[in-house]
Amino acid sequence: MVIDLPLDIQDELRAFDARGDRISHYELLGIGADADGGAIRRAYLERSKRFHPDSWYRKELGDLGAVLSRTFQRMAAAYQILSDDETRAEYDRDHAAAFSEGDRTAAGLRAQARKEEERRQHERRERDLAVDVRPNEIVVQLPHAQLLGVEQDAVEVLAFENGFWNRISANDLQSELSILPQLARQKAAESNLPAEAERALQQQLNERIHTPQPLRLVFTGAMKKD
Repeated sequence: MVIDLPLDIQDELRAFDARGDRISHYELLGIGADADGGAIRRAYLERSKRFHPDSWYRKELGDLGAVLSRTFQRMAAAYQILSDDETRAEYDRDHAAAFSEGDRTAAGLRAQARKEEERRQHERRERDLAVDVRPNEIVVQLPHAQLLGVEQDAVEVLAFENGFWNRISANDLQSELSILPQLARQKAAESNLPAEAERALQQQLNERIHTPQPLRLVFTGAMKKD
């Protein structure tokens, strides 16, 4: 039977399948454990073009059809885990013993950096948060609200043509999309969203917390503006 898959893909599929659960998520995506979020996304896109069953729709795959489907499902699961910091950290802790020496070192360094960042965040919270119970009121000191989550790392544009996922040249589209974070920050500043969030927090506390003295929030430090 003639199989309509390139020989290198056939070899990769058989190698993946032979290793079973002994292959790590990093190896499935063809990256090292030191890969950042952008590298993980790019690797998954490349794997999708190469191993997605739709890329070989109506091709003669023989016994490799089931292997292809199974392998891509594992790649998708690997991406889902590695693209989230929390689940990735948990995966590293549980599977580091099976990693290669290099990946084990990289995972350990990332875990140390994560712990250090958590320690710094805890210190900042303790420094920024203070509660002063007075006879006539309770004063809670907090840092000003900040805008988060409007940054854009990259845009990948793909099209499914002739049985393959192909990257589209999208310079114009990329240029247009690149200004979205700036526009989001501008609109948020114009509508004064951080101050509105602070007022909403004060209102929620007044509604949910009932104390003999009034509860007053004091926001310290300069409000950040873009």
